[in-house]
Amino acid sequence: MKKIKILHGFLVALILLYLFFFYEILFNNPFPDTIHKNTLFGFSTFNLESLFYIFLFLGLIFIQQGLFLIIKKGFFNTKSAKYFKAGGFLIIVYGLLFFSVELLLFIKTMKGEDFLIIRAFQAIPLLIIGFGLLIISDIIKNGKIIKQENELTI
Repeated sequence: MKKIKILHGFLVALILLYLFFFYEILFNNPFPDTIHKNTLFGFSTFNLESLFYIFLFLGLIFIQQGLFLIIKKGFFNTKSAKYFKAGGFLIIVYGLLFFSVELLLFIKTMKGEDFLIIRAFQAIPLLIIGFGLLIISDIIKNGKIIKQENELTI
């Protein structure tokens, strides 16, 4: 349980860091419009990237809530399984969107800039983490059923 508490604390810190990041971007706008003028999606690049990060941010919040419920109610509860499932799904969506845009950018430029294809494949660990969360959600659901059956037989 100690490791789950450490992970929960780490996620809370990461969520606070993302909140600071969003505040800086939305209110201080360190990126002038001239930066986005020549990008793949033009001036809407900023809005699109913000939307991507919102998917990741919400996924982290759902995972944090799932960990919090595990700390409060124990390992096998259906609410934490639902939170992990939602968090995993949002992280998968973020990973797919990130991969798609980076791959599209690589295809459009085709200037031999290998870092673009490398950035696209950086989304693969996110996809693996998202699917892992879906698997953890199923394990928690099945563990709750097995726990209830064992309590009935005793």
